[in-house]
Amino acid sequence: DLNMKKRPFGLRLLCVLGFLSGGWVVLIFMEPNTGHAPAYLGMIYIAVNVGLWFFHNWARVTMLALSWLFIAVFVLALPSAGQSAIGLLLMSPLIIYNVACLSYLYRPRIKELFIQK
Repeated sequence: DLNMKKRPFGLRLLCVLGFLSGGWVVLIFMEPNTGHAPAYLGMIYIAVNVGLWFFHNWARVTMLALSWLFIAVFVLALPSAGQSAIGLLLMSPLIIYNVACLSYLYRPRIKELFIQK
């Protein structure tokens, strides 16, 4: 039963950080003079974290895919971001967060919580 599952602290932490970062992206990129594509990605990120919060396996699989994608993009963009300290400072926590998502969501015990729904 979904209500009987104890939500692990690590999952709560990842979800809260995901809500905050997704919300931040939406707020930043909904300005009139910016492209809205990142804002839509932020909304998707929020939706996926809601799914994680409620133990939906589609959300776990989607977050794994997004994390792999984000890490690849960040690693490819790192040389140009390294030109400015601010770019590197902004990208580093995002890489760390996505690596944490990957390492946590692949754990057998965590994976089991989503599959036993």
